[in-house]
Amino acid sequence: MEHLLALDSADTAAVAPRLKEIMAPTAILWGRHDPFLPAELGQRLHEAIPQSTLDVLASGCHFVPEDAPARVGDTLAALLAR
Repeated sequence: MEHLLALDSADTAAVAPRLKEIMAPTAILWGRHDPFLPAELGQRLHEAIPQSTLDVLASGCHFVPEDAPARVGDTLAALLAR
């Protein structure tokens, strides 16, 4: 919780305009039930990063690798194949 309280959204806002410059293959995985960061943020990232993919995991929360490790592995494999 201390980590979350220490986050400064100004840092994130400062890099937001540069997201459109990302040219590397990008996969975004988001938990639909994330109690800290709503899935709408994942959608905004997807819209900002060219040619990114977005998977919102219906059963996912904040720690998607723990919630759905097989899905994360499949997504990483697909990303590396791009």
